[in-house]
Amino acid sequence: MNAKKTKSHAFFFAVALMSLLVLSTIIGYFILLPRAIPKQIMVAVLPFDGPESLSSHLTDEFPRHLTELVALSRDLTVIDFDASREAIDLGEDFRGFTHELGATHIVDGDFVEDGENPRGLFLTIRVVDVMRPAWKLKWDGEFRYPDETLLSIRNEAIEQILKSLYDNSVGDVSDELYMQDNFEDFLLAQSRFNSGDPEAANAILSQTSNVESNPYALHLLSLLHPSRQEHYFDLAVESNPRHYPTLVEKAWIEYLRTGNLERYSNTIAQLAGTFPNSDAVAKLADLYHALGWFEVEEQLLLRWAKMRPRSGQVALKIGLSRYRRGDSTGVEEALSIASLREPADGNIELYLSLYELELNRRNINTAQSPELQSRILAAKGRIDEAREVLKSVLDQLSCDQKVESAIYVGDLDLAFESINCSEKFWTQPPGWWLIDEPRWQSFISDSRYSDWLRSKGMVRSVIGKLAPVSVPQLFAPVRRLLPEKSDKEIDNL
Repeated sequence: MNAKKTKSHAFFFAVALMSLLVLSTIIGYFILLPRAIPKQIMVAVLPFDGPESLSSHLTDEFPRHLTELVALSRDLTVIDFDASREAIDLGEDFRGFTHELGATHIVDGDFVEDGENPRGLFLTIRVVDVMRPAWKLKWDGEFRYPDETLLSIRNEAIEQILKSLYDNSVGDVSDELYMQDNFEDFLLAQSRFNSGDPEAANAILSQTSNVESNPYALHLLSLLHPSRQEHYFDLAVESNPRHYPTLVEKAWIEYLRTGNLERYSNTIAQLAGTFPNSDAVAKLADLYHALGWFEVEEQLLLRWAKMRPRSGQVALKIGLSRYRRGDSTGVEEALSIASLREPADGNIELYLSLYELELNRRNINTAQSPELQSRILAAKGRIDEAREVLKSVLDQLSCDQKVESAIYVGDLDLAFESINCSEKFWTQPPGWWLIDEPRWQSFISDSRYSDWLRSKGMVRSVIGKLAPVSVPQLFAPVRRLLPEKSDKEIDNL
């Protein structure tokens, strides 16, 4: 009798154990796993729909701002808002979010007029998984504007957006109540600025109260008043120590002023790791190109390409990096992508033509831009003619373009006059030249070049201390299953 009971109990416990195991597997797979394991999520925030009369500060600048907040995440790859808008503007040529943008999830919204309140609008914001054949709604929320302020809508929406994307790495962004009175003014000013009217943007901000407490408005002011850039940077970081667009620009400005290469290298690498959806990634790639760390540079650029999926400039930089490594097949692939992405971009057209001229020794049609004409003439040895053509467009060129064009035509005085306002590291030859190109050697043999390198901290004793970061480790997701407790919550335990 006892033997029968023992077998019965054993069978019961075995069934119970198996049932518990199956239940745990289901819970773990569908609930815990998505929150505990890093996911390859790529998010595109789209312009919001609304009546044609609706201001662009609601339909464009508000979702652009949401993009900036989502981009605080270390665990998501966030696609540039302008790239998302450009893709949508393709209309019938748009090939879809996954093909054109590489997005796995989109955030969109639409404003609808309130029939009972002529001044009121209903705003619906959604997060949609677009990876499935049948798209899946992850979250949607409805808000009443202006009964609810844009700032309060932003605070609730961003929390729900991140939650629906399994992300809790950003922390609280809703404590900026000091922006309650000026947040919408900032969006209005940014709308004017992005539409090409900086005077109107400045007029709005000059009449806005407590603007010194709004880091986003302060960053816009730094663009409107370059001579006071550092002042606005300091105020922006003081009001929000995590305002990464300011932190990245501030690091670069400080480097230009001090020439402390070691500090800049450490700072920009830390910013790229902390804010992997920021311009710090591109800045770090530029630095590594200058230092000759081309393989690591390409890893950074590939990350950047995910964030700027419609940028031909990123593909061009990858091509230049591969050329330095001797990867000729990879160069042609990158240039092909650059041309397809931005066929009308003058800078890409210039480098594509120079590639044919310098490497394939093909004749290039001189009915091109004057900048290209001058380089073609210089390549043929017609230096005087090349310099005359260059003079005709000199006022239209950036400092970087002036330096490179001057090196091409052998005008070293012009090159060194322009290099002080250049934002490029001039440690690598231009375009498709090799190190032993005579015109490049003439440039770097000049004593003014050595002086300039020292002013930028590009000296052997400093460079010897530097080493490239591990990119996989730099961008490794850091997911938390539970949110951190506040100091008040800890005290109450």
